[in-house]
Amino acid sequence: MDSPGHLLKISKETLIESGLEPVLYPWDPNQSRDRPRPTNELTVIVSGQTPVPDDIVVRASHCICIIMAGSPHTQTPCPVNIGLARRLGIYVTSVTDYAPDIISDRLLEHIHQLRGSTPIGPGYRSPRIGIIGMGSVGCRVARKALGRGLEVLWHDPFINRGIHDGCGRRMTSREDLVGISDIITLHLPINDSTRGMISSMELGLMRRNSVLLNISDPDLVDKTAIEAVLSAGKKIEYHLIPKPGSPSNSRLFDTKLARIRHIDRHMFEPGNASILRYEKAMRIIIDLYRGIRPGHLLADPAFPRHEMLVSRYLGKAFSPDMVNPDSGKC
Repeated sequence: MDSPGHLLKISKETLIESGLEPVLYPWDPNQSRDRPRPTNELTVIVSGQTPVPDDIVVRASHCICIIMAGSPHTQTPCPVNIGLARRLGIYVTSVTDYAPDIISDRLLEHIHQLRGSTPIGPGYRSPRIGIIGMGSVGCRVARKALGRGLEVLWHDPFINRGIHDGCGRRMTSREDLVGISDIITLHLPINDSTRGMISSMELGLMRRNSVLLNISDPDLVDKTAIEAVLSAGKKIEYHLIPKPGSPSNSRLFDTKLARIRHIDRHMFEPGNASILRYEKAMRIIIDLYRGIRPGHLLADPAFPRHEMLVSRYLGKAFSPDMVNPDSGKC
């Protein structure tokens, strides 16, 4: 773990309360290479912002999961080699839903401000909210928006029909949703199947004066496509939390065409965000030792080490000893 001391203490207490007996190694990026690391004893690696070197991933022969516990808006590029982890059978997941109630409340506040500043909908009626991604945040946004009397549409390519009854009207495709929504909000993890999923097709279908809100990851939207659509004069707006080092609006577009607004990421992060992220990371570890596959996978290997261990010890209580019989360390 590359966490500060207080987060290391909280993390250990969370694991002990669940019945595990963890041995946590602080991850020091400045540690001398001459100083031995207990790489072969690691079963889980938790990284906040520190890159995980390829040689560590290769030598961590008992590692079943790498957890990205830093802010999703500051991790660029991804601090681990996704392809390498996938080939070795190691899950890579991120902590994306650590404060769903706070994030959903603040997103709705932003939507409320939009209603007063942007001409939305024919005759300026209440906006129709389109939600893509019905995880913990998306689902809360839907229910709270319905409670405020707003019309809600939603689409999620990864869940079964009927799971989110009472969350609004389910749309069978992204294209159908973006074509009739006034405010579209994205709540999906970034991976191979979602990168650039909002392309020139979806942007071209958006209604006049509609708004696309992206507080998940800028890479969900095709940057070239949004530049082309806005430069062509289409009257839509794009609000996003940019990654560090992103150019300002003036560098992207002519002032008359600039309809991109950068949102301060701290607006959607509680003051104790780092603690909440690491507590969530520890819950992922607890679930792993109960045989539960992580969600929000960035690397989903065809032959996960985790599942092979679970099948090997089928019918027995899953414990760290099963992962590394020699050390019992996690």
